[in-house]
Amino acid sequence: MKRSFWFSVAILFASSACANFREADEDRTILGRPWFDTYPKKHTDVVFVGIWLPGGLGAFDTGSAWRYTINIFEFERQRNRVFMTYLQDNEKEEITFKVTPCDERPPFDLCLDLTPLKGTSRRLYSWGDLEDAKHHVPWMYRKIKELSPTK
Repeated sequence: MKRSFWFSVAILFASSACANFREADEDRTILGRPWFDTYPKKHTDVVFVGIWLPGGLGAFDTGSAWRYTINIFEFERQRNRVFMTYLQDNEKEEITFKVTPCDERPPFDLCLDLTPLKGTSRRLYSWGDLEDAKHHVPWMYRKIKELSPTK
């Protein structure tokens, strides 16, 4: 079970390693980077993480490094709207989003405001430069390296 969590984290971070924030294309900034509700300082911190990968697959992960749930979805993005279908139950959700630079929750420097058509709005946080993510959550990268196949 622990291995599958870190495998998921490895996929999410590997796919986002080259993404950088550009204000001119903020609609695409939602893609390829992890979005946290709070900064995880240790392995037992419970956090919510969302990611939308450029290929149309995404995930919401709630929990710590040791206990978590993952809800995987397919999505289609049209500018600042995302149409998601959760693979577990085929439930559909439509959200609008806005990405802005912000410094309200260090060490993050980007805010993602999600507004679902039903339910409660949510604000998530990430880094404009994902090299910063490597600096702030190095334990994730160590675990990713541990899970990488050796040659």
